[in-house]
Amino acid sequence: MNEKKNKENQTQLPRKSNLFIYITVLALLSISRIFDMFTTYLASPDLSGESNFLVRYLGFGWTSLYIVNIAIITVFFFIFALSWSEFSKRRDNGFESPQSSLGGFITRNEESFFLEKQQIMDRNMAYEIGITLPLFVIITGYFQGIVNILIYFGVIAVSFIHSQFLYPVMIGGVFGIISHYFAKRLLYSRHRPPSKRPHKVMVSQK
Repeated sequence: MNEKKNKENQTQLPRKSNLFIYITVLALLSISRIFDMFTTYLASPDLSGESNFLVRYLGFGWTSLYIVNIAIITVFFFIFALSWSEFSKRRDNGFESPQSSLGGFITRNEESFFLEKQQIMDRNMAYEIGITLPLFVIITGYFQGIVNILIYFGVIAVSFIHSQFLYPVMIGGVFGIISHYFAKRLLYSRHRPPSKRPHKVMVSQK
C-alpha cells in the first residue's frame, strides 16, 4: 500500500511543478505586456513618441495594440507550454540516449550513432528556442517599461531612442543572449535525469 502511494506521489509531483511553471510564465508575460502598455501611455498618450514599428509605420492605435498584446501573450505562452511539455516527456532520451554509452557505440556503426546524437541535439535546441522566445518577450517588456518611465520623467529623450540604431540591436542581441542563458538554466536544472540529480546520503544513526 505504501509503495502504491509513493508511486502516485512521484507521478503527481511533476504535474504540480509544471503547473506552477505555467502559471508563473503566464503571469510574467501578462504583467510584462501590461507594464509596457501602461508606461507607454504615461510617456506618450497619443503614441506620437512610440518607437514600435506597428505604430510608426502601420499607424496602429491603442485598440490595435491591445489586440496585438493579447495575441503576443497567447502565442508565446503556447510556445512555452508546448516546448516545456515536450521537453519534459523526452528529457530522458534527450540527456541520456540508450545508445550514447560506449557499449552502444561499439555495437552500432559510427554513422548511425552520431546521427542519433545529432537528432537529439537538434530536438533539444528546438525546445531551447521555444523557451527562450517567451523569456525574451518578458525581459524586453519590463525593460521597455523602464525606458518609458525614464522618458516620462525626462531622463531620456524620445528623439534619442529613435535616433539610436544600436537600441534595437542591443535589445535583440544582449537580451536574446540573456534569455537563452536563463532558458538553458531553467530547462536543464529542472529536467536533469535521475542519474544526475543530487541525492542525499542517509546515514543510519545507532
